[in-house]
Amino acid sequence: MLDTKQGPLSGLVVLDVAGESGLFCGRMLAELGAETIKVEDPKGDAYRRRGPWLESNDGDLEASLYHLHYNVNKKGITLNLETEEGRGLFRKLSTAADIIIETATPGEFDTKDIGYEKLSQGNPNLLYTTITPFGQTGERRHWKGNALTTAAMSGLLYLNGLPEEPPNQPAAEQSYHMASLVGAWGTLIALQDRFNTGQGSRIDVSIQEAASMATVQTANPNFYTWHKQIPTRGGMRHFGSRHLYLCKDHKWVSISIRPVRWAEFAQWLKEEEVAPDLTGDQWLDPFYRRDHQDEIELAHADLAGKYNRDELVELGQSKRMLMVPVNQVNELSEHTQLRERGFFQDVTYEEVDRVLEHPGPAYQFSKTMPSSYVRAPRVGEHNSEIFTKYLKLDDADLRNLRDRGVI
Repeated sequence: MLDTKQGPLSGLVVLDVAGESGLFCGRMLAELGAETIKVEDPKGDAYRRRGPWLESNDGDLEASLYHLHYNVNKKGITLNLETEEGRGLFRKLSTAADIIIETATPGEFDTKDIGYEKLSQGNPNLLYTTITPFGQTGERRHWKGNALTTAAMSGLLYLNGLPEEPPNQPAAEQSYHMASLVGAWGTLIALQDRFNTGQGSRIDVSIQEAASMATVQTANPNFYTWHKQIPTRGGMRHFGSRHLYLCKDHKWVSISIRPVRWAEFAQWLKEEEVAPDLTGDQWLDPFYRRDHQDEIELAHADLAGKYNRDELVELGQSKRMLMVPVNQVNELSEHTQLRERGFFQDVTYEEVDRVLEHPGPAYQFSKTMPSSYVRAPRVGEHNSEIFTKYLKLDDADLRNLRDRGVI
């Protein structure tokens, strides 16, 4: 029976050998209470060299905000998997693990005898999650790819942007986040299956397929299969209607008026002396409104331009209109709803004598709370703890391995 006092996955051990495309998956498992051990090269993984940086410490391996964000709550060890001795230590560690997450090119870990087939022989209960651009099978399984190329090949990039402009890259490495989400819930499903069968399994995640959910798991394919029309970029329009408008203070608002409130909305616009006038009887016909969207958009834009965003949102909502602010990142940080739910978690950084906030999980459990958040590990910070705990190595062993570049 798992101890759920520190999260529902408390008591499980995760070896996180993932690169950038899978770091979020490991973080989510750590937030659920698993002891997630980040395995890095002795020189530190490449993502530590990505900015932006904490304070002004450009290039400091411990100060990359990318690293600090995605590896919060994890422990960190170093292992040189290019050496046979390093791979041997990893194989031994895997016998104590419940879950492994890796993002290597398909077959790469197999050639090093640390792939699923090899490790499952020593640990039949092992759950082995791989996150790769195109999965472990298929003609493109060995293709390289990143967040941009997988978004492009998923169709997501084609639908993103303004219709008069070329396809646009989705912000914030969305395909990596989608793949990590799929990896996390796929692993949890496999964990439930292990409870039922007593056997581990492999979870094969394709980043292209994960990102494709935003493209094909919607009405978009129906435009083609039913009407032979290829959906394209809608810009600020969604299903033919525009919802985003710039306010007087250069902030954005989303305006979406339900048909049942159309007459009240049109009357409000008239009182505001907004042009054009939408109170005529013809505007009560939803098909007429569909065919005259340009005039509706002019009226919406005129209304938005009369007010600062928050003023317009408050006024519109007082009239029971669907108006919401388009929040900027700084506004999310100060958002009272997120604050009241405890979405932001304090993390102490002793080296700069500061407490910084991290975004937490988008869920809460009634019977278990996650432990206090801890900062991302320094390079090799937990070598002594992990190698002593699981492999019974002593200080002399660790010094010897460190001197020879194994850890």
